[in-house]
Amino acid sequence: MVWLFVEELNKLLEYLRKLEHIWSDEAKNPKDESGKMYAIGVSNGFRHAAIALNSIVKSYGKIQSNR
Repeated sequence: MVWLFVEELNKLLEYLRKLEHIWSDEAKNPKDESGKMYAIGVSNGFRHAAIALNSIVKSYGKIQSNR
């Protein structure tokens, strides 16, 4: 049961990373400066969410290994 939870979190982590890459690419080809700044902000948001989720997955794995 626990591995299903971790697998779902890992899938979500993959999606967040893909979204970060998509928006990062969008920031490289902006139509204007405000579009570029928006894309950079969205990209950074997805990156930070992925980092936070990765930390949760790692700590959850450590908690499970201590049981």
